[in-house]
Amino acid sequence: MVWPFRRKAHRGGPHTRGAAYESQDPDYVARPQIEKSIIDALAQSQNLMIYGPSRQGKTLLLTRLLGPADSIIIECRPGFKRTQIYRVALSALGYSLLVKKRRRGKAKTTVGFGIATMGAGASAEGEVEQTMQSINVDLRNPSEVAHLIARMKRLPRIVLNNFHLLDNATKANLLFDLTFLAERPGIRIIIVGVWLNEDYLEEIEPAISGKYRAVFVPSWSDAELRKATAQWAARSKSADAVTPRLDEFVALAAGDISLFRTLVERAINTGTSAPDRTSATPTVVPIQAMVLARFRRGLSGKLKAIFAERDIYLTYSYLQHTIDFVTNPRFQQIPNARESDYIRTAINPNTNRRYSDGRQVLLDRDGNPQYIEVMRYYVDKRQTEFMSFLLRSLHGAVQQSSSEIGLTGLAQEFGEQFVPEPIGLDRAALKAVFANVDEAQRKAFVVPHLLAVHSESDAIEIMDRRLFLFLSSVALDDLDELLDGVQPISLPKARARNHVSVRMTREERTKFEKIVELVPIPDEPGEDVSIGTEQVGGVDMG
Repeated sequence: MVWPFRRKAHRGGPHTRGAAYESQDPDYVARPQIEKSIIDALAQSQNLMIYGPSRQGKTLLLTRLLGPADSIIIECRPGFKRTQIYRVALSALGYSLLVKKRRRGKAKTTVGFGIATMGAGASAEGEVEQTMQSINVDLRNPSEVAHLIARMKRLPRIVLNNFHLLDNATKANLLFDLTFLAERPGIRIIIVGVWLNEDYLEEIEPAISGKYRAVFVPSWSDAELRKATAQWAARSKSADAVTPRLDEFVALAAGDISLFRTLVERAINTGTSAPDRTSATPTVVPIQAMVLARFRRGLSGKLKAIFAERDIYLTYSYLQHTIDFVTNPRFQQIPNARESDYIRTAINPNTNRRYSDGRQVLLDRDGNPQYIEVMRYYVDKRQTEFMSFLLRSLHGAVQQSSSEIGLTGLAQEFGEQFVPEPIGLDRAALKAVFANVDEAQRKAFVVPHLLAVHSESDAIEIMDRRLFLFLSSVALDDLDELLDGVQPISLPKARARNHVSVRMTREERTKFEKIVELVPIPDEPGEDVSIGTEQVGGVDMG
């Protein structure tokens, strides 16, 4: 990582194959163990996968060790397809590509090959002569792409940076092709991206297994951040401006080396070690306001990633009801009467309310309706998520200067706000679902974790101080607006283990499913039969 105040151009001799290119920038802070892994892979001409949380200097670390003349860096972007990536790679290698449209929307790719790049001579005017040879190539065929790449005499490594930004289908297709390309001599691929699982690529395309050497670049530890400060302070006359606030900067950065550098730069530029409390918001000093402004920009993305994970969703059982219309056995048809001879009504004479679907029914001479309403209850499932409730609860805790909330109380309060009310809520299961927040953050690549579950203290705690500052400075309405904006259009399906109602047998399920007649029908003329009232899961049935 370039540390911390300036970026210098790479210096040093030309890169030689098998040896790492190293710039001599004195502001660079080394991470020796990670660098050694990358250097060994480059020296052994291995295909390489560099992964870890975002904004930790993965790309900068790689480009420092890999000479600019010996690599082609392709920046992956959302919407890129593998043919576009191959087109960029071939163009960077000196090929001139022209895509011609055929009839019926099919594309034909013609490649012009520059002979000069293979060692052509110069003309009398001193200009390099280039003879372009037209070659038809199918960019969807990795064999043809590999053949063109292999024609280069001195082949640089191809770096796919920000690989995680590609859509899943493109990742799978590209990884399948790269499995083939990785076996070709001289073609070496380096994949760089944001994920935390070493088997991430293999999970997308199993054929990639064993083809790439993995190097994990973790968040900067507190010790590494302090080491970086000490390295710079040894050459700087402004160390006194940083040292008094070093603990605060380390906590605010939360392992983000880029943010940490910005904080230290600000302290140096202001030239004071005393906190500046001239902010209009008394609880947030300017340096914290700067951290919050940056944190807010990234928080939505982190929350969107968490809301896309199945672990924060749960299901529960509840009683659903429908209203059906059945023929009233007390209705007596009028002899020889046409339908137009009957009186019609939209008001149920037995309830003095409109019929539920707004229909009109016939009445006989005694005022009996032709149809009666029957309410049917059945057991159904509903899905919901707990993350919004958790963040709102933590917002309330932060207003009381607390950074944690008890799991037992959290589950109790959450269980009381279900609408509709669940049947047989399992509090222990609900409490266990809240503990899934750790797993959801891990799968969403949220590093460092915003929250942590402490089993020994039976609580969920805010781990990222920036989140604590954010919750202390934002109104609940603004938090709700943020949460509304990160909800996915298509909800992930909750895991089966995240069902928080008591599991029912078939007999128990049948017991809860009832048919209740809104209009009681006497068994015999003149004898009324009342329907008993039964309390089921908080729902009054009767």
